Amino acid sequence: MEKPQNCVIVIFGASGDLTKRKLMPALFDLFRQNLLPEKFAILGVSRSSFSDDSYRDKMLSDVKKFCEKSPVQNHTLQKFLQTIFYLNIDTKTPEEYTQLKEKLEQIDAHFQLGGNYIYYLATPPSLYETIAGGIGAQGLHRQGRESEWKRIIVEKPFGYDLLSAVQLNKKLQKYFHEDQIYRIDHYLGKETVQNTLAFRFANGIFEPLWNRNYIHHVEITGVEHIGVENRGGYYDHAGALRDMVQNHLLQIMGLIAMESPPVYHADAVRNETVKVFQSLSPLKPEDVSRQVVRGQLTAGDRPGEVGEPAHQPPQAHLPPGRSPGAVGLPGQPACRGQAAVAFRGAGALHAGQHRAPGGGHGAAGLGQPDSRGHQLLVVRKVDRRLGGKRHAALPVPPRDQGGQQLGL
Repeated sequence: MEKPQNCVIVIFGASGDLTKRKLMPALFDLFRQNLLPEKFAILGVSRSSFSDDSYRDKMLSDVKKFCEKSPVQNHTLQKFLQTIFYLNIDTKTPEEYTQLKEKLEQIDAHFQLGGNYIYYLATPPSLYETIAGGIGAQGLHRQGRESEWKRIIVEKPFGYDLLSAVQLNKKLQKYFHEDQIYRIDHYLGKETVQNTLAFRFANGIFEPLWNRNYIHHVEITGVEHIGVENRGGYYDHAGALRDMVQNHLLQIMGLIAMESPPVYHADAVRNETVKVFQSLSPLKPEDVSRQVVRGQLTAGDRPGEVGEPAHQPPQAHLPPGRSPGAVGLPGQPACRGQAAVAFRGAGALHAGQHRAPGGGHGAAGLGQPDSRGHQLLVVRKVDRRLGGKRHAALPVPPRDQGGQQLGL
């Protein structure tokens, strides 16, 4: 396999939750599979006070704790840590980006990386424009005439609303060309999510049945097993709805409901998921109280942590067959997405079928199970180990009497 080009990976928000839980463990996993460039370096940028050595000590602990593939070999991890450096600056202060330029030039010269930089913005969305402007002011966005390149990766949520998303796009495109910008949702990197396309389009059993004639409804559930922890500032600004529903769960819905792309290329997959989003019937303000249930949380009970208080919101009155957060796709089975930051549980996908072929359902035609019962297909990621191996999907108990269930 051809290796990627040599580069520096710059992580803004290097002391944050995303970096310790996802980014560094993922980079280490790529390193021990020999999938990173021949020469590379990782530069963490944040306001927290670390030296290179103290930050490596922190990453040593975090990678051991959050790396999903065990065991972690110490000599391999120590070799990986030697590629990590740290820069303590306030990313809100434009003048301090001169330090970033100097640090990158030092690392680039030492490792002979050819001026190739990847900027990963693992920060609150409110800093995206500021960081892009600071990078641009120092000329760190410019690409050389030969092989030198720059890339910027922007995490979700992309903007607070449509207007702010458009403004953010304009700000990024002031310094970076479109082919330099990567807007990503890290949730799509989960193994179960990535397997969805193969499960749908390369499975001879389910591929011909995955349509409105055979599927009555699809339910997508996303439940976290961790508390707010140190993400209070982020949640106060973005909120759980923007954190989970408008990106994670909608992206999964796009993969579940999309047509098969003509070619398996990023642009083609994107185009097919966009068609799904364009087919959605937006909830009207007067429908929210009937179709959405907010904040049905109980008190947190994680060991060693102070429990979050219980919330008792007014109960919504839903029509028969509807569930919280129902969104209709005209001419398609209703796709129902529920998100609750309930701090326990696991993600799951349910596809229920109980009608004979030809009994298609419109946006409002959910109906009730008939006397013949139904079959329920369940795809879920269970954090469980059997025989030393992680099993991504195990059967779960049936939801109704008289039906059949296939757990994957």
